Formats: sequence, C-alpha cells, structure tokens
Amino acid sequence: MENLRRKKQAHTLRIFRKAHRWSAIVLFVFFLIISVSGLLLGWKKHSGDLILPKTYQGTSGSFNTWLPLDSLNRIADQALASHAGSGKSFKLDRIDIRKEKGVAKFIYSDHY
Repeated sequence: MENLRRKKQAHTLRIFRKAHRWSAIVLFVFFLIISVSGLLLGWKKHSGDLILPKTYQGTSGSFNTWLPLDSLNRIADQALASHAGSGKSFKLDRIDIRKEKGVAKFIYSDHY
C-alpha cells in the first residue's frame, strides 16, 4: 500500500517536472524574443541605416516651394516601383509631413 502511494507520488512529481521544464523553455524563448526586439527598437536610430532607413533632409520648410502632394505621391510610387519591383501594391496608408524638417514620408499599407 505504502509502495503504491510512493509510486503514484513519484509519477505525479515527474509529470510536474516535465510541465515545469517545458513551460520554462517556452517562457525563455518568449522573453528572449521580447528582449531582442526591444534592443533592436532601442538601437534603430543608431544602427547605421540597417534597421531604420535614412531620412533625408528637405530643402525648404515652406509649403509654397513644395510640389503638390499628388506629384510627390507619383514620385514616391515611381521610387517604390524601381526599388521593390512593379508587383508591389501602391496602396497608401498615410503621409507623414514634417514641415520644420522639410520632409514628407509616404507610408504604404503593405510595405514601406
């Protein structure tokens, strides 16, 4: 009777150890991914244009000298087509305009 109870306890303990081991492995991988992505986000501006593409400074902060937005959009579409190929979608998500820097970023839905 005592021997049977000990075997049952040992079996239960082995199951808990296996569950603990696998949950620790899964959590370790999860926290590793979170920490690596956090480091990459922290280093993106200082990565030498590997993670975050370079933002070019504009020539004017005055809207009077800028091209119209439809012309700028057409130029951005042409640049995307020449860089990524013509098979990409040109669905525009938003335009980020920084007047003081003279920059207009065209951000597409499916890619940059």
